Amino acid sequence: MFHFKESIKTISGEQYKDDRNIEIVNFPFVTTIGSWAFSRCENLKTVHFPYAETMGSNAFHNCKKLKTAYFPKAITLGMWAFEGCVKLRTAYFPVAI
Repeated sequence: MFHFKESIKTISGEQYKDDRNIEIVNFPFVTTIGSWAFSRCENLKTVHFPYAETMGSNAFHNCKKLKTAYFPKAITLGMWAFEGCVKLRTAYFPVAI
């Protein structure tokens, strides 16, 4: 599992694109996820972003093993953020999104 420092607030676009080693991520203080940030992370199964408010387009595009996504503070969700996530079964978002 990837755990990250409190100082990380933003994940840049394409930052982890195509990373096949990531299975579970927990970014406790990230507020912004860039476009294509985790696109095609083919072994990614669970993402936990308790403070993320903004997610760019295609952020998790084609993460085919992604099953659980946790974004309770999300305000903006980019187009096709979860396109191709064929195993996504559980997603936590605010009611208003």
